[in-house]
Amino acid sequence: MRRAQNWTVTADPSAVAPARHRALAHARAWGYIFDDIQAQMFELLVSEMVTNAVLYGQTDSTDDPHVSIGIQGHPEGVLIIVRDRSHEGPSYTADPYADEHGWGVTIMQRLALDYGWLPLVEGKAVWAVMGAERSRSREQWRIVAVLGRIRALRPQIRVHASALP
Repeated sequence: MRRAQNWTVTADPSAVAPARHRALAHARAWGYIFDDIQAQMFELLVSEMVTNAVLYGQTDSTDDPHVSIGIQGHPEGVLIIVRDRSHEGPSYTADPYADEHGWGVTIMQRLALDYGWLPLVEGKAVWAVMGAERSRSREQWRIVAVLGRIRALRPQIRVHASALP
């Protein structure tokens, strides 16, 4: 069975949900996603990567507003690669809880076994590896899942990053 899929989506926020569902369907078909918690973490990681490419990955001179998505199955997990037209790398925010933006790197740090980005001739590729086996306890996965919900509550609460596992 081929364990690699590549596709392109329009650089529009409405493309994020179908992209994460398609990526999850492939990861499940390949046997990498074992339970609902792991599926939620995988979807959050893909969503964050595609959303950032859609919102920040286009340049003023972009005549082809598309984002390329690739996933590959490997023994250690699923490699997710998102390509866009911007040459700017992901920005890290020291305290993303204090700002609406800057969550991408924090989410990748929490969920991915490894992650990074590469400059390309026509933009960049951001990549992350979601582990095939859970390297965290079930409770740690639940805590990390809260990251996806904090965005809606951020104006009302403040969580210090050192409180998270």
